[in-house]
Amino acid sequence: MITISDSIVNDVGSNIEYKINFDEEKGSQPAFLFLHGFKAYKDWGFYPFLCESVASSGAISIRFDFSLAGVADGENLIYDNDSFARNTISQEVSDAKFILNK
Repeated sequence: MITISDSIVNDVGSNIEYKINFDEEKGSQPAFLFLHGFKAYKDWGFYPFLCESVASSGAISIRFDFSLAGVADGENLIYDNDSFARNTISQEVSDAKFILNK
């Protein structure tokens, strides 16, 4: 299992952190885009295990934090309340489209 962690800046200059899991031995694979829910983040709870399981089943698993989800550092539980206050459904849809087009 390969895991790639990185970040990308979206169209409005906000950072989107993401992780991609895949099995390099599987060849051509479909993609699974995981969108976390409200007040969550890409590495919360069972999300990493779910995405790793999907990847081991033969899909490329992509999970990311929405740019204004308010998570500055999920591992250390550091939050950015100002960005969370500016978050909208439209921005989350824009982030998902941005990831899909990359």
